[in-house]
Amino acid sequence: MTIQLFVPCPGRPAAERATAPPHGLHLWNRGGSVETRLRLFMVDESGLRHPALMTVMAIIGLALNAGAWFMIGVVVRPLELGSAGAALLLAVPVAVGSAARVPAGALTDRYGARVVMPVVSLISAGSVLALTFVDSGPALVAVAVALGLAGTAFAVGASLVARAGKPRRRGLRLSVFGAGVIGAAPILGAVPLLDRAAWHAVTVGLGAVLAGYAVVAALVIRDAPAPAHRGSLPRYTLDVLRPPATRQWCLLFAAACGPLLAVALFLSRYLYSTYHQALGSAALYAAVFVGAAAVTRPAGGWLTARYRPAPLLAGCYLLVAALGVLIAFEPPLPVVITALVGVAVAAGTAAGGLLYVIGRAVPPEQTGLVIGVVGAAGGLSGLLMTALLGVVHALDASYTIGIMLLSGVAAAASYLCRRHEWFDALSFPTLHATPAALADAKYTATGTTAVTLAAADTVARPGTVPAVLAELATRRELVVVYGHDAPPVGSLSPLQLVAAIRDRLPRHRVAGFVVDAGDPSSAEYDLIADLLADGGVAVAVVDAADPARAAAALADRVGADSVLRLVLDPRDGVRLEAESGAADAARRAGALT
Repeated sequence: MTIQLFVPCPGRPAAERATAPPHGLHLWNRGGSVETRLRLFMVDESGLRHPALMTVMAIIGLALNAGAWFMIGVVVRPLELGSAGAALLLAVPVAVGSAARVPAGALTDRYGARVVMPVVSLISAGSVLALTFVDSGPALVAVAVALGLAGTAFAVGASLVARAGKPRRRGLRLSVFGAGVIGAAPILGAVPLLDRAAWHAVTVGLGAVLAGYAVVAALVIRDAPAPAHRGSLPRYTLDVLRPPATRQWCLLFAAACGPLLAVALFLSRYLYSTYHQALGSAALYAAVFVGAAAVTRPAGGWLTARYRPAPLLAGCYLLVAALGVLIAFEPPLPVVITALVGVAVAAGTAAGGLLYVIGRAVPPEQTGLVIGVVGAAGGLSGLLMTALLGVVHALDASYTIGIMLLSGVAAAASYLCRRHEWFDALSFPTLHATPAALADAKYTATGTTAVTLAAADTVARPGTVPAVLAELATRRELVVVYGHDAPPVGSLSPLQLVAAIRDRLPRHRVAGFVVDAGDPSSAEYDLIADLLADGGVAVAVVDAADPARAAAALADRVGADSVLRLVLDPRDGVRLEAESGAADAARRAGALT
């Protein structure tokens, strides 16, 4: 259901009250010249429309368009165009599709997959059918550019899947959806095996299926309603991409998908030149590689749902690096094939785990854009890795150095996952629905929440804690009561905590105060109340290991309607729970005045 509450606030213009979007709770508070808008989104269960059917439609669309993405191989024959020309032409759809994922994801978030997916599929169908008629270089390049748009189905389908069901299943559904790239495997494996007449039939058949899918998608797909996006599309894009986690996901997804795409594009030539395999056999190995990477993505999501994501990802990247070093020294062919399958399984598991994390962390109305950016990073990194292998081979007549460099990239990703700040960013830093601890809160014109936090709770996850607090601050007026008595080594200092929250809330005023927990009448309490009235975020530092009592006093002083505490969870990172009646206990004890 959708809960809509109208809070009387004299400072808000009547025109803005009349045009407010009907999604969730909108609180307005004007203090002086500062106006802050807090939005508390509820889970709109009325918009959950057959999540299983929507997921299946998204997977089918991704599989068909992934096949079309590599269909340029129908007319590219390395022996006719030369290795350089063929590699360049094969790279055009990948480059275009990777770059176009960003605007495609943003458009899907705004207009819905019911509009964008049929358009993408129709363009893919027309491009595939056009392959049967091209007879010149410029026409072939134009078709290759159009085929590149098929790669945007990854971002479009991800947005559909994210908005189709309940939050607790979103991450796993997104990793299952990622297996749709298996549609590229038959195309990669069949390129050198069929004659022109057979390829003509395959091309016409795939184009007809894509066109039929576009019609079915327009009739079947139903997008769950999303909040209206205000402002221009470029500004919305920049706002969504501002969080540091997006950049980290891009780097890690590039390290996971870059080698997969590089091997898919380069494996046939590598096996042909190094092991003297026929192009047909080499293409079949490439198809097996892509298939293994695709089917292990759901497994990556399933494992990430049960274990801490960062160690799992670090292990996957480390395995990719180790197997890459083995491949670089050109062992016997059976060993190489086994190692390549291992790389596919490890990289596919890492990609599925990242999709799970993104599905859990990103609001559904922004998933298309975030997946578009992350997918673009993966596609473009694959092109760069492919170019690196080609350049190194041209200079050294060997792939050893190039493969070692790619192994170094995977090893660096494993190291970054093990660092605290990267380890932490992979926990689920945002809150999707209203926390259960806020379910019974009495919403007022202030809607203030006090959160207790002990210094010891910031040691293991120094990045996730500020991220959760910053997310909550976008929904409620927030005061953090930080207990910093005899802090353990590795905990966040008060200045670090304030700076971390401020980095995530560039448009908010964030300030820290040293508060005497035993003196509720101190002037700092009044300063905190004034800051909250101006829409700021306050961090009250108390000299106590357990800040619950100080939080209760402060909550009463500023009129907070809920007191929460941060709880560390070995799998989900950080969650919010009610502070066991701390405020009521303090009131009954007469500690509050």
